[in-house]
Amino acid sequence: ERGTTMTAYISRQLNYVDERGEVSHVGEQVLLTGNEPKVVLGEPGIGKTELMRRVGDEPGFHYVTARAFIRQRPDQLAIPVGETWVIDALDEDAAGREGDPAHQVLTRLSVLNCPNFILSCRSADWRAALARHDIREDYGVPPREYHLDPLSAEEAIGYLAEAIGLSRAQKTV
Repeated sequence: ERGTTMTAYISRQLNYVDERGEVSHVGEQVLLTGNEPKVVLGEPGIGKTELMRRVGDEPGFHYVTARAFIRQRPDQLAIPVGETWVIDALDEDAAGREGDPAHQVLTRLSVLNCPNFILSCRSADWRAALARHDIREDYGVPPREYHLDPLSAEEAIGYLAEAIGLSRAQKTV
């Protein structure tokens, strides 16, 4: 069916390297728990922005792009104490300005008294060593780095089946 708009959302899976050096897999709900700094990494087009928007829609979370976060006046960036900034597309700000966007975002967070945050960035553009050091300095702990998993074949088929039917979805994937 041409012109069908797909609005369904697929809950996402992430992975991270735990304290033992082993890869652990978790659901996206982990982003809603704890107060430690979090970074969501993934390849272009994998769904980071949609995930970040979903998290930002949750009570106590506030979605903003990195570009807007850097450009806004500090008085425009007031959120209640204990709530979390969901700062999307750090990598997309790199092309638009001089300087390291991670440093600019972290400087702004520091000016705001180090509120909780979740930051997203393309894997290839994340300057982990420098950012981890700066975050540890400001927050006392390094960020937990999560990698957004690609959709499995089953997830893709299930999503497409709603729009084009199971048979066509199986042939497509």
